[in-house]
Amino acid sequence: MSSALTLARGSRRAHLPRPVLAVVAFVVVVSLLALLLLRGANARYDYQGLSFTHPSSWTATRVQGTSPYRESAFLYLSTRAIPTDACASGTDPALPSGSNTVVLCSLTPLSSLGPDDVLVVFSSGDRAGQPIGPASGEAITLNWQSLKLETDRPGLMGAKETLWTVLPMMGGWAIRITGSFGGSDLPANESAFRSLLASLRAGNY
Repeated sequence: MSSALTLARGSRRAHLPRPVLAVVAFVVVVSLLALLLLRGANARYDYQGLSFTHPSSWTATRVQGTSPYRESAFLYLSTRAIPTDACASGTDPALPSGSNTVVLCSLTPLSSLGPDDVLVVFSSGDRAGQPIGPASGEAITLNWQSLKLETDRPGLMGAKETLWTVLPMMGGWAIRITGSFGGSDLPANESAFRSLLASLRAGNY
C-alpha cells in the first residue's frame, strides 16, 4: 500500500496541471508568431513617384547629389548606418567655371560589408552621367519593362555578391539599382531584393 501511494504521489508530481500547460503553450505560440512577424516584416517606401516594399531591417536614407553630368546616389537601404561623408562636394569640369561646384553621393558609401550586412543603392544620372544597364544577365520585368539583372561575385565593397540592374526613364535619364550582400543568409537576402524589384513602381515611365 505504501509503495502504491508513493508511486501515485510521484505520478501526480510529474504532470503539470492542465491550466498551466495551456498557459505555457499559449506563451510559446505567441512568441513564435512574434518572431516570425518580426523576421518577415516589410516596410513601404513611397516618395516622389518611386515606391516599393523592403524588409523593415533595411533602413532607408535619402540623399541628394546636384550634378546633372555625373551619376550619384539618391537613396540607400542598409542594415548599417550610412556614414555622414557619403555625400561630398567637388567640382564638375563639365559645368561652367564659377558654377561647377556640385555634391556627389557615393555609389559605395561603406568601406566594406560584414557577413550580415546588406546595402541597396539607388543612383541616377542623365546626359553623360546616365547609367548604362547590363548587356547580359537574368531576364526580369521591372516597372513593366523587360530588363537584365546582372550578378557579380565577389561583389562591391567586399560583398559576397552584388546584383544590379538599370531602369530607363522618360526624359533621357535612368535609375541604377544595386544590391550588395555580405554572405550571411544570402538566399533570403537575394529573395528580398528580387521582391523589392518586383514591387517597384516608378513614375514618369
